[in-house]
Amino acid sequence: DNKGPTLVLVSVGEGYKTGFIFGGFNSYLWNSAGGSYYAAAQSLLFSLRRNVKGTKPHLIKLRSYNNNHIYCHSGYGPTFGSGHDLFIANNCNTNTSSGSNLGTNFEAPPECGQAYFAGSQNFKVSEIEIYQATRLVA
Repeated sequence: DNKGPTLVLVSVGEGYKTGFIFGGFNSYLWNSAGGSYYAAAQSLLFSLRRNVKGTKPHLIKLRSYNNNHIYCHSGYGPTFGSGHDLFIANNCNTNTSSGSNLGTNFEAPPECGQAYFAGSQNFKVSEIEIYQATRLVA
């Protein structure tokens, strides 16, 4: 909480060798106290390997129609977009409550639905890593 900007890496399936790997970058900070949406205009989502279309790594950019780029709530893990374009549930490694609803705040790749990231709309997270980004000063 109150950390940002952050990089979120998610693995679903058989691990880093054969599973799905995707995530997001939040340019703002996470603040779960209020249960609110925040503008984070430099945020993005990405698929690194084995999305349902079998495409190469892909960046998914924000649409510009509203400022609900991230959602912060004490009962949620990292959540991107007002329609939960990417939502990581609490205890994400023990349930299938995490999910994807691409196309609300982030531009869905052509002909890709909610199963794009992990093969199904809802999924159980195998591993998640969250890194705080810092500015490098030369």
